[in-house]
Amino acid sequence: MSSLVSVGLQALSVSQRALDLTGQNIANVNTPGYSRQELTLSARPAPELGVEVISSSRVVDSFATRQLWRDTSSFEGADRFEYYINQLDDLLASSDTSVTASMDQFFAALQTVANDPASVPNRELFLAQADALARRFNDMDQLMDGLGEEINARIRSETSNSNQMLSQIAKLNDTISVAASRNEEASELRDQRDELILKLSETFNLSARPNNDGSIVDLYVGNGVPLVIGSAASALTTRPGSFDPDRVEMVVAVGTRKIDVSGDLAGGRIGGMLNFRRDVLDPAQNELGRLAIIFADTMNTQHQSGMDLDGNLGGLLFNDLTASAAVRASRDNESVLKSSSSLVITDSSQLTASEYSISFGSAESFTVTRESDGKRFTMAQFTNAATLPPPGFADQNLTYEADFANGELKLNIDGVTVDLRTESVFFASDKFLLQPVNHGAETIALDVNNGRRLAFASAIRAETAPDNQGDVEVQSITVTDPDTLLANPVVGQLGLPFELVFDNNGGYNLFNMSDPLNPEQVGSGVYTSGDAIQLNGFSVVLRQQPVAGDRVSFELNVDGKSDNRNAIALSDLQQAETIEQASYQDNYGGLIESVGSQASVAQINTRASESVLSNTRAVRDGISGVNLDEEAANIIRFQQTYQAAAQLISASRTLFDTLLNVSGG
Repeated sequence: MSSLVSVGLQALSVSQRALDLTGQNIANVNTPGYSRQELTLSARPAPELGVEVISSSRVVDSFATRQLWRDTSSFEGADRFEYYINQLDDLLASSDTSVTASMDQFFAALQTVANDPASVPNRELFLAQADALARRFNDMDQLMDGLGEEINARIRSETSNSNQMLSQIAKLNDTISVAASRNEEASELRDQRDELILKLSETFNLSARPNNDGSIVDLYVGNGVPLVIGSAASALTTRPGSFDPDRVEMVVAVGTRKIDVSGDLAGGRIGGMLNFRRDVLDPAQNELGRLAIIFADTMNTQHQSGMDLDGNLGGLLFNDLTASAAVRASRDNESVLKSSSSLVITDSSQLTASEYSISFGSAESFTVTRESDGKRFTMAQFTNAATLPPPGFADQNLTYEADFANGELKLNIDGVTVDLRTESVFFASDKFLLQPVNHGAETIALDVNNGRRLAFASAIRAETAPDNQGDVEVQSITVTDPDTLLANPVVGQLGLPFELVFDNNGGYNLFNMSDPLNPEQVGSGVYTSGDAIQLNGFSVVLRQQPVAGDRVSFELNVDGKSDNRNAIALSDLQQAETIEQASYQDNYGGLIESVGSQASVAQINTRASESVLSNTRAVRDGISGVNLDEEAANIIRFQQTYQAAAQLISASRTLFDTLLNVSGG
């Protein structure tokens, strides 16, 4: 009889625990990260009989949980990437901030002044539009910098929050491990740990490695950099970039080492922000900087070919941006870079919208990487300028000069010349970053402050003699060297004014006309219609056929106040293919199109990753989530079991009383 009571009591106790567990499930139906719990029961073998609880545990699937962490990281990264690229797309395309709109106004004002070049008010209006265009470049660059600064601030904030979560996970590892050693399940603590890991995966992508019983979960980032090992958590921190202090890096402090993991973060909010900065923001800023540099350089070159209202050759229209490039040394370098090191743009037409890195494999060998396309140039691909005839180094792509014994290297690549000078020698693993165009839009500024200084007239006046018998005419005049053009004539060189006289043999003779009564012949040549004649400081192109004795005279256009030829030449630059077979505005339009295309792809990726995450969450919830209908059915089932167990005890008591009464009778 006692065995019957024992079975009933066991059934009653188990039913009570099952009801308690069901109540716990129902109470936590809305608790984030809570996993449904259930009892594992086993029948006790004869002769003991009854039931016993083997364990109380969470209903989880480790694969579904880890997949949820991964998909959460992917979605958060895609979502944050889309957030920032949409902002950049709006900035580039908006009429309030777009460079194109300001450039339209600049060229419209230039056309107005070309129609009346002597008008000082028109000149001042053009200066105002030129200044506005330069400031528009500045403002756009500043807005891009603002996005970078916001990203830096958010990375610092996310890193600080992540440290708190890592510390909590490490503590939970310790607590759960102790509970496991006592055969305690600690289901709620495991749920808390999983939820913290889920929150952490929103910040950056990570990998988790649980031990055999799951009491400890170790976390890693990047290529196996430890974040949490058992009850010990590494410290996350940020620091200025190795090359550029404006680019914050995230590092993991492991012992005394600080490991940069920024390049390994592909997911999570931090990964999304870093991807946007590396793949979109930096290239866009470089492209904008290149546009500013080429625009200023081509405008300046043409402006210097003209004459202003006071009879002076034109100076710079915008400031000289060829020296705005920057060279930076890695903080980890053993060598010390001298302040005399420089990076100068020598040919803006060859510029790419890219940064370059120079890495040394030894004290006397280097490799250059163009970051925009990853193309690598080994030292063997560069030509040693010492092996070239004069001018050797100048105007040559992929050439270098080196004095490795004194830590000096000078090289040309893609229209820029870098001159590295160190305090001693170069060391293996030394690295340098070249930024030829990154600061172009930031530093462009108007250089002219007086409308009279605008050189809208041609610098040289050319006239064909009225008694010429042929039909030769001047097609174009181009100033190639303003300093030489203004230099005093010397023996054997052509000075202004001068006269070109055609002979009977299809050639011409050049005469210095400084003293019209005593012309001095200073040169001769063969005439071909349409070919440029190179002269001192300028070149001229003539067309049609002359007759012997025909003359063309040239002199400085010092009183050409109504001459608009250089203004027209400046205006023509609007349609010229100055940047990789594209005009200024076509290049900017290409930038807008590129960012817009990337923004569209980002939106698609976000929606796709959101859908995947939704499905993964549904799978996880289907396994571990609390189903109220199921729990309600369990209440009825366990309640009936409880009542039946109570009836079993009551029946055993009745039988026992009956036996007692029989025995007493």
